[in-house]
Amino acid sequence: MIPRRALLPAVLALWLSPAATGAVVISEIMYHPDSDREFEEYVELANPGSPEAQIGGWRFTQGITYTFPASTEIPAHGFLVLARDASGFDAAYPGTPRLASFEGRLSNSGERLTLEDAEGNIQDTVNYADQEPWSPRADGGGGSLECLVLTEPNDTPVNWRASRFGVLGTPASPNSVARAEVPPLMWGLQITPPDPAPFQPTRVSVRATEDVVDIDIHIPGRGIFALHDDGTSGDLVAGDNVWSVLGEAPSPGERVNFHMVAFTAQDVTSEYPEYAPLERFGVYCPGPGDGGDVPVWRLWLSASVVDQIRADPYNDDTYPAALGVGGVYVEPVFVRARGDKTRAYPKFSWKIFLPEWYEINGQQTFNLNGEYTDRTGLREILSYRLWARAGYPASTVQPVRLLVAGQYLGYFVSVENMNRRWLRARGMDDNQDMFGARRGLFAWGPPVSIEARFDREIDATGREGWDALIRAVETINAPGLGNTAWQTSIEAIFNPGRLYDYLAIRACLQSFDDKNKNVFLYREPPALGRRWLLLPYDQDVSQGRIFFFQPQGLLDDTVYTDFPAIWPGPAGIEVNPLFNRISNVPAMRAQVYRRIGHLLATTFRMAEVGPLIDEVHAQIVPSLILDTTDRGSDAHVMNGAEELREFYRLRRQALLDEISGEFAVVTAERLADHLVGLDPLYGPEIAAGDADGDGLIDVQDLVTLANDPPAQP
Repeated sequence: MIPRRALLPAVLALWLSPAATGAVVISEIMYHPDSDREFEEYVELANPGSPEAQIGGWRFTQGITYTFPASTEIPAHGFLVLARDASGFDAAYPGTPRLASFEGRLSNSGERLTLEDAEGNIQDTVNYADQEPWSPRADGGGGSLECLVLTEPNDTPVNWRASRFGVLGTPASPNSVARAEVPPLMWGLQITPPDPAPFQPTRVSVRATEDVVDIDIHIPGRGIFALHDDGTSGDLVAGDNVWSVLGEAPSPGERVNFHMVAFTAQDVTSEYPEYAPLERFGVYCPGPGDGGDVPVWRLWLSASVVDQIRADPYNDDTYPAALGVGGVYVEPVFVRARGDKTRAYPKFSWKIFLPEWYEINGQQTFNLNGEYTDRTGLREILSYRLWARAGYPASTVQPVRLLVAGQYLGYFVSVENMNRRWLRARGMDDNQDMFGARRGLFAWGPPVSIEARFDREIDATGREGWDALIRAVETINAPGLGNTAWQTSIEAIFNPGRLYDYLAIRACLQSFDDKNKNVFLYREPPALGRRWLLLPYDQDVSQGRIFFFQPQGLLDDTVYTDFPAIWPGPAGIEVNPLFNRISNVPAMRAQVYRRIGHLLATTFRMAEVGPLIDEVHAQIVPSLILDTTDRGSDAHVMNGAEELREFYRLRRQALLDEISGEFAVVTAERLADHLVGLDPLYGPEIAAGDADGDGLIDVQDLVTLANDPPAQP
């Protein structure tokens, strides 16, 4: 038999090499509290031996920065906590001794922490991460990363786990996961094929550290079976530390759950998932009708729980369930109703929270929107995809069919939740403030405070973030400022290019549900000027649907196409002061119009929008026809693509008419400046301003540009 150590991957060999020889070690890292309040972060040091350890003059030099005072010591077998912020830590862990405050932030995606002594010698270093084989549960799941055995090398995920289930870290105390010996580690579950057919041969595989000699898989009701790493029984390569077992997929609609136990030669064990059998993976086989272009999501929870949610939809209590997607299921997940007015609809929307150790397409929280008021089922998917095509940060969306407690609830749209993961996926700094507008967006004054109008999605700077938001709202509503001074102030606190882009895309979509809420505010990092970005959210009321103007109620068929480009809301009903003022400042309005002209010539050309409408419509029609929610005849479903095509045809004309009216009163010189601004996009022939080649610089050049743009260079 080939010795396992000879096949040990290089990365594992690095993990198991000693990281430091000092007695003081990094023993706990709270890098992402479940509150998302970064001021609750801390790092713990431990002195596992005796006597006391004198660490005066020692310092953290990587990840965070801090120099310990000259008299600092850690008692024998004791601990020392270094907090990011004194008040934040004290509020979360009252009475716990600590030092404060270190400079910098602990990265939510992982980084290297290095501790040096006063002479610059490295005493300990840990390069943690937020994904397997490191424990993902520590990434906002409530617990910290805790070292298992303080006297063993700790620059390896093998010697770290998240806090025990229900424990929110153990600062200045023995770790909740402490062990006498370092246990084995498993990660990287794979089920092949990922969506097995009934009774199809199916391989379950998991990676493990090289000290593992046996892995058992426990399947309730079926027994305990051995995984293999010897090239037999479904294992593909002997001795590669990937353990597998080959079995038979369950019958249609059946689910089979399991967890795994790994053993070393010394009978040291570990389980996977970490808190099995409280947490379990599983395999299920799609039942009849699960095929098609729209995936089926299954929630297993009792019918009585569904009745409870229906009876009290505005209760934010969550309920445990199991979720099956693509042949794999996991439990527990937690579910509740979501939305504002939509919770009272006959078909309400769902919010699903996955466990921290599992994700689907890189996501752990999902909004399943019922699309009750949009009988075409198209609007929300089209909106988000067109935001993204226009180059603006926007959530990914996916149509799904949802079965709950065995009942088909119909067609839903899964919208990516906006959080730290969302920011990281778009290359944005996730250690910055982000707020979600709840009501009265940018309004000022009593009776409602700023804190009551916004939900803080990411708390990166404590009170400073609230104060920055208050200053922004004060600036928006500042009395007595002339147009030029107000524009200068707004462009100092908002990213101006992105602000005008946002308003232009919003105008093309006629997406106006953000007039007083349903928008996120993200504060850029200091290197980018600490300015605010508006981020789109909740796009179902768009593309002709303005529900508060639907005279026949929620299912009214009226489609509106001629609302002003920078519409701030109906007069007297929560008018958005930012959008309202921009619409009345000519220089700012011109910036938005310029971008609208560009969008009508590119992303929102009928040659671009039409095929997207047809593609999405063809994908979702079968699922919409099967939707049991009573929303009228199927004619709305079948004619959905034509309804949206007609909207865009009329909306484009309405915007061109508005732009034409604006620029018809300006001089030819200013019109030429407007067209020259588009030169990098359309080529040198536009620089002269004469887009239609008639020898004149006039408003018709804008219409020509939008309807028949030149070939892209």
